[in-house]
Amino acid sequence: MGNRFGNLQGSGGGSKSSAEAYKKRRKSEHGFYKLAFVENYAKITERDIELRLEYAKDAVGRFMGVPKQMVTFRKKSTKQTTVSLDEILYVKVGVDTVGKISIRVLRAFSYSNMDIIFQVKRLQDRSDTKYSLSRRTQGRSKSYIRAQTKKRRKKSKMTR
Repeated sequence: MGNRFGNLQGSGGGSKSSAEAYKKRRKSEHGFYKLAFVENYAKITERDIELRLEYAKDAVGRFMGVPKQMVTFRKKSTKQTTVSLDEILYVKVGVDTVGKISIRVLRAFSYSNMDIIFQVKRLQDRSDTKYSLSRRTQGRSKSYIRAQTKKRRKKSKMTR
């Protein structure tokens, strides 16, 4: 006897409500990330480098419209070389993971630069919406769609 209707416990189908699954995806760090903003700081001091997480919290709080006290970080990775420091952190507001932030510090001889790069978390991949939104392209390959688009463009140039 198989799980024909997806209602057996632990089988994946019907074991969780869609609201619970949505909450789990919002809290999870897995997902799709889209670039939100980049902030550059030039000629910063060592004190500014020590306060880099505070600068990041302030920037994310301004972007998200929440107080910076609600923004927390969880470290993903750190890479340090003789001239640079790269940190990648997950950004949480409350219990929800809202994005990922990358802090890059570049040390030169007489000065240092810092870049803060924030990416917003998306629950769905929307990078391919050009091909997924049109009804006449459903079930077609991308190469077929591109060829049809080229034909339409040539046709519209001829009629002008």
